[in-house]
Amino acid sequence: MKLTKIPGLGRFGVYIDDVDLQNITKDEWAEIGKIHLSSLVTIIRGNHLTPAKYYDLFSEWGKPRFSRPLNFYLKYGKPLKQLVTQDLLDEQDKHELRLARLWQIDKRRPGMVRVTGMKNSKGESMGVFDNGELLWHSNECSDPAFVPAVSLMGYQEMIGSCTGFVTTADWFETQSESFKSELRELVTVNNYRPASLNPVINEEQEQFYKNNMCPIPNGELPLIIKSPGGIEGVHLPANTFDYFKGMSKKDSVNLYNKIWNGLLQPQYIYEHWYKNDNDILIFDNSITLHNRKIENNGISTNRVGLRIQFDYNHLVENYEPFMHNQQYNIQRQHRIDLMATATEGIG
Repeated sequence: MKLTKIPGLGRFGVYIDDVDLQNITKDEWAEIGKIHLSSLVTIIRGNHLTPAKYYDLFSEWGKPRFSRPLNFYLKYGKPLKQLVTQDLLDEQDKHELRLARLWQIDKRRPGMVRVTGMKNSKGESMGVFDNGELLWHSNECSDPAFVPAVSLMGYQEMIGSCTGFVTTADWFETQSESFKSELRELVTVNNYRPASLNPVINEEQEQFYKNNMCPIPNGELPLIIKSPGGIEGVHLPANTFDYFKGMSKKDSVNLYNKIWNGLLQPQYIYEHWYKNDNDILIFDNSITLHNRKIENNGISTNRVGLRIQFDYNHLVENYEPFMHNQQYNIQRQHRIDLMATATEGIG
C-alpha cells in the first residue's frame, strides 16, 4: 500500500495506491479507516469494484444512514415501513419516495444511490444531485444529526468532471487565540436558500436538497466542532446560513464573509479531476466542504457515481461533534434515536 500526500488541503489529504480492495482483510480495511480519520479526504485509486463490494466495504466502517425516514416519521409519527404498507403517505411524499427508489442501484443496499443526470423514459432523475455543477456544501449541513462521512465511487463517464474539497482545520488553527475563542462561541441559525447548491433549478431535486440540508426551520448549530478523528474545524453551513445567533444580519454576513474568504484559499483546496472512472473518494462531512465541476458547459448527462453516506460507528465510539455545547450533542443523539425508530423493519 502506497500513501501520497494530496496537493492542497493544508496538512490533510492522502492518495492510496497499490491496494487490492477485492481481497483486503478486515484488519487492513480498518487500518485504512484509521488513516482516513486523520486525513479527512482519502482517494483510493486502481480498483474495479462491483457496487455490492463497494457498499459492503464501507458498511464495515459504519452504518449507512440517510435522513428521509426521519423526516417522514416527524411528519406522520409512524415508521416508514408502516407508512408504506398502510398507504399513509400523501401524494407529494409518495412521489419523493418513488424518486428515492429510482436512485438506488441495488434495492438490497438502500444506503447507496446514483449521482447522475440520467433520466428514465418518463423524464425522471435516475440519481441524486442530478446534472450540472454543485456549489460548495456539506451534506445535511444544518441538521444536528448530520452524517459524518461520504464516499463517492466513479462508475461511468467520470472523466471531464471534478470533485473538489476544502478543509477548514488549518485555517482555524492559524487564527489568534482570541478570535478562536470568539468563533467557538458562535451558533449559526439556518434556513434553506433555493439554488444555493445546484444553481440550475430542478424542482424535484430542490425539494430533496431542502429536506436534506435544512430539515429544521431556523435550525441552530455551533460553528466550531470536531471531526470523528478529533480534529477541530469549521462546520460551515454554506447553503443554509442565515445569521449568527445574537448578532445582526449585517454583522453576521460580514463575519461569515471573512471566514468564507479565509477558507477559500489555494492551500486548503484540492480539485480531483477524474482520470479514471473507478476512483473512490472518501471524505469527511463534518469540517470539510466539497463541490462539483464539469467540463462541456457543466453538462454530463451520462456521468454516474455511486454515493454512500455513513457513520464511523465501527471505527469511533460515541462521536459527539459539539465540543463546546453539550445541548447540541443531546439533540443529535435524540434525532439519531428517532431515526432508529423511523427505520424499524427496513433492511
